[in-house]
Amino acid sequence: MVEHPVMDFLVLADRNFSLGCFVSFVIGVGMFLQDFLWPQILRGLPLVFCVAPAVTLGLGSFLVERLKYTSGLFTMMRNSGGAVGIAVSGTVLNSRTNFHFLCSRKT
Repeated sequence: MVEHPVMDFLVLADRNFSLGCFVSFVIGVGMFLQDFLWPQILRGLPLVFCVAPAVTLGLGSFLVERLKYTSGLFTMMRNSGGAVGIAVSGTVLNSRTNFHFLCSRKT
């Protein structure tokens, strides 16, 4: 057994997501829409089955009279969290790209 493997194969426990990432691994310049369609479907399909239980857990204990307000707040917080997550990811990606570009120019 290898003590420090290069790739942890426990990631393959979620077959759809890992298969979609593996199919996306061969992305190149000459690829078109149909080349991106199936990897996106394979990665996005499991997420559909995660959202419905999360919404049920979040909204299941509220009274019907207050459910419309709670649903609006829940949706706003979910969208705000996604926007912040995308912004932070983009910022980190941009700063790391600049860092690696500058480091490669020094050598």
